[in-house]
Amino acid sequence: MITSRSCPYSCTFCFHPVGKVYRERPLDDFFAELDMVVERYQVNMVALVDELFSLKRQRLLEFCERIKPYNLKWMVQLHVSSVDETTLAAMREAGCTYISYGIESMSLPILRSMKKKTKPERLDAALALTYEHRIGIQGNLLFGDQAETLETANESMHWWAHNRHYQINLSPLVVFPGSPDYYEALKNGMIEDRTSFVRDIPLDFNMSRINDANMKMIRFQINVFSGTLLNLAQLKSFKPSETQLPGRGTAYDIEWTCPRCDHQND
Repeated sequence: MITSRSCPYSCTFCFHPVGKVYRERPLDDFFAELDMVVERYQVNMVALVDELFSLKRQRLLEFCERIKPYNLKWMVQLHVSSVDETTLAAMREAGCTYISYGIESMSLPILRSMKKKTKPERLDAALALTYEHRIGIQGNLLFGDQAETLETANESMHWWAHNRHYQINLSPLVVFPGSPDYYEALKNGMIEDRTSFVRDIPLDFNMSRINDANMKMIRFQINVFSGTLLNLAQLKSFKPSETQLPGRGTAYDIEWTCPRCDHQND
């Protein structure tokens, strides 16, 4: 479900498929739809897939108060500037189990180049608070911004190595058509064939200050580290359920152990 469209920020790697103007949906309208969804489908969890869930603190707190009686689990995407002790406590109490943050880098020059409107210390504080409130974290570190150097890439990698408990993903930056990065690459003559680029977006396109050989090595490190150094949940059981839902794909029963507290989940 959505409670808003677009995003008020202008991060250089991002594009807004529903327009550049950020507009919030009236909460009365959202909860009327939620009533219908709960009644018709008996859901127990809602993914709020807004590009940015809430810009205004008061609206976020109001949402928490209104969704709490539904006893649902829910997840959102937020800018780190939206969270503090009060908002995170309210979100946890109202059923929020997962927050996706736009992290992208832990190097101040790269955050500025990306126009992220935040600093490493603010990112650190938001992640620490979220972890303390036992809300799941999703986020990415992107490598390959146009200002990226080996030094800035190592800043982010060094931070990640000492903060793996947050489960932050590592990823090479992808230049998406429509993003400011894309238009910058066009302006600099780095994209020779626009049609070919858009039809088959190259995942190894390098617009950084790192040479291609070193960027290839960074991509290799990302693949190895992501696959071996994150503390992923261990499956105990994964099998088709005895109860299948008509008109849906195969339903599975899954059991796993939480890597943080050893709680058994099913």
